Amino acid sequence: MSPLRKEWTMTGAARLLGQPQHRLIYLCEKGVVQPDLRRADGRGSSRGFSRRNLLEFSVALDLRRLQIPAQLIGALLGALRELEAHLEAEFPSFSIPDSLRSSTAPDLRLVIGDGRLYFTLVTGEGEPRLFRGSTLSEIGARPEARRQELAGDVWSAEPIGPHEPSSHAGMGRSYTTLEVRITHLARDLPIGT
Repeated sequence: MSPLRKEWTMTGAARLLGQPQHRLIYLCEKGVVQPDLRRADGRGSSRGFSRRNLLEFSVALDLRRLQIPAQLIGALLGALRELEAHLEAEFPSFSIPDSLRSSTAPDLRLVIGDGRLYFTLVTGEGEPRLFRGSTLSEIGARPEARRQELAGDVWSAEPIGPHEPSSHAGMGRSYTTLEVRITHLARDLPIGT
């Protein structure tokens, strides 16, 4: 059995994801994906990407196909990292993407709806949970902010239940939802077990 690979170069990440390097370089230069292991610090240096970075590239590439701006994608990935830190406190040894790759892994989804960021988490234990984050207008109001500053508050965990009928009466309510199935993307990464 071969040892678990922990680092990829830009070339290796591009090959693994089946993408041209320039797409991944663009995401790095825009601050959407920030290498966990090694940053390019000048001519001749290379970036070192973790398993988490590979999942971040997958999420970012899917959202870019939908013409979602890089700045917003960076904020969403920052919120995903904050959620991971929150979940580590509750589920010892939880890590993205490794904790999402088994057939019994929790189902984690990023959802944008009603102008707000949410995460849903369904585990084998108990009710599905909803984590509410920043509004998209808050994110858009600060285009120069770093992704960590844009991630917002993701920590109000609420059980998912029936919606209040009165909440549907508000003007300007959107009936469009964007969902990214993080667990499915993690399972589809060809990074071994």
